[in-house]
Amino acid sequence: MSKEKILILSVGGSEEPLIFSINTFKPDKVVFLHSRATLYQCGKILEKVQWKNNDELIVGLSNLFKKYKNSFFEIFREILPNFLSYEVNDEFYVNFIDFLDRNYFKDVEDFNYKFLDFLYSLKIEKNFYIEFSDLINKNLFDTEKFYLTISDESKMFKENIEDYINKNMPSILNQDSFDNIVFRAEIKDHESLDNSFSVSKKVFNNFNDDSQYEVIVDFTGGTKPMVSGVVLAVVEGNFTNFEFRYVGSEHSARRTKKGLGIVEDGSEITKLQYNPYEKYGITEFKRGKNFFNTYQFESAATNFENAFNSLEEGPEKELSKYYLQLSNFYQSWDKFNSKIKVYNEELNKYESKKLSTYLQKELIEKCPKDLFLDDFKSSEEFLNQMNNNLEFLRLKLANDKSKGIEYYLPDLLNNACRKIEEGFYDDGVARLYRAIELIAQINLNRLDIIDQQKLKDNNAFHINRKQFLLETMDKPKIRTKVERWHIKDYEDKEKTFKLALAKSYDLLKAFDVQLARDYFADKKLEDAVKNKRNNSILAHGLDPLDYDSAKDFYKRVLSYSIKAFPDIEDYMDKAQFPKFE
Repeated sequence: MSKEKILILSVGGSEEPLIFSINTFKPDKVVFLHSRATLYQCGKILEKVQWKNNDELIVGLSNLFKKYKNSFFEIFREILPNFLSYEVNDEFYVNFIDFLDRNYFKDVEDFNYKFLDFLYSLKIEKNFYIEFSDLINKNLFDTEKFYLTISDESKMFKENIEDYINKNMPSILNQDSFDNIVFRAEIKDHESLDNSFSVSKKVFNNFNDDSQYEVIVDFTGGTKPMVSGVVLAVVEGNFTNFEFRYVGSEHSARRTKKGLGIVEDGSEITKLQYNPYEKYGITEFKRGKNFFNTYQFESAATNFENAFNSLEEGPEKELSKYYLQLSNFYQSWDKFNSKIKVYNEELNKYESKKLSTYLQKELIEKCPKDLFLDDFKSSEEFLNQMNNNLEFLRLKLANDKSKGIEYYLPDLLNNACRKIEEGFYDDGVARLYRAIELIAQINLNRLDIIDQQKLKDNNAFHINRKQFLLETMDKPKIRTKVERWHIKDYEDKEKTFKLALAKSYDLLKAFDVQLARDYFADKKLEDAVKNKRNNSILAHGLDPLDYDSAKDFYKRVLSYSIKAFPDIEDYMDKAQFPKFE
């Protein structure tokens, strides 16, 4: 099935480039984007084009123009002398009708200005200009359509033209089917960017099917706000079956006014314009950065990958690849991974690399700094924060796991804060509960009773039975307490046993650790740990948490964490994820 070729034209200014565009592309359908003042101009364009399948329309319109043009001329020549003291010949009237045909006037002031130039070109006295202007100001003319309002026959001409155009060139905004070959859409305010954008977008959505339509948008004509609105609507729509066109000349010498005016007849050329949003991946980059800034790293990676796949070789493609690597790295970190999987093209397989190593070798040392620093305002801050991240990850992922575990806490608190910021309050609270538990486990490790092999091999906190018995040789009450808990692994004399959060703090209190006493003394914190987490739908309850509840819990946990580790906020700052801003 062949695609229909649709040509959409913004109308205004010279008609010749638009006629050239229609004759060049020979579309199946034409859509005019016009203002109220240029509706009549659409008809004149159709009268002059050589276009397939439109003989009936053109002949009908031409006959209508011819039928009324002579009578309009006679009326004009008969009535005008009654209002003027200056006598003019027939040549003036012919030139005046041609002047009206060739020009667009946005208001009376604009008409007067251009009419003065017209009179000067004919070397007509200024007094006549003053008299004629007075007629205009008395509203004897309809300055939007430029017909004599004092003539019934003139009004009939205007009404017949509009009726014919409405029938043969219907508004596409009111159509359920597209049987006609010519359509139009009125931009009611030709000086409004917003109105042009809104109308254009509605028109374009009718043809957003790349299996059915091939669309050319020619933005040669129209006011600057009209053209800008048309272009923005195409760019925003990200239509895959649309292309931009502009009718210009091969070189400026073929334009009037020393290269600054309109294109001379016969020297027109249609120029393909590239959508900068597609060429430079602007939409994908913008979306990717927004997703990155809101910690939606998978979506960020998808957009940067789309940009990489669609861009031609060049700086933007290189930058999209780097941002894809950034997104994948921070996604791995955000999921608490200590390593990241990367594809080795030479070996044709995936490999795991330590986060700190990957950050240094692949992201910091291989950063395309010239491109990166020019891409967004806070790029230097971004790089500085990556170096802070590297310093933090080296501490957290140290070979000595017993020392590195303390840096999991600031990372966990940052992660909880990100989840709350994203609106995932239950997820954030689950992490805060884990942070309270981790504080206890870190302190149990400081008592030298955590099994180091389990910690190293399984990242798990188990009490080493032998170490526990050794540390409690002179503390029989602590042994008795643990025995009364009837922990299965302990009773079965396994090498290690686990403790839940509450019992971990109970054991620390038995060892006379002040931090445990502080925990039990802070009833609001203890209640929050029990109730907020347990009532959450992600734990044992059915109720989702809200922002205020999650944020209150975060503040309490942070305050307690500072008691446990006074410099924790410094490490939270170092572990903060950078943002594109």
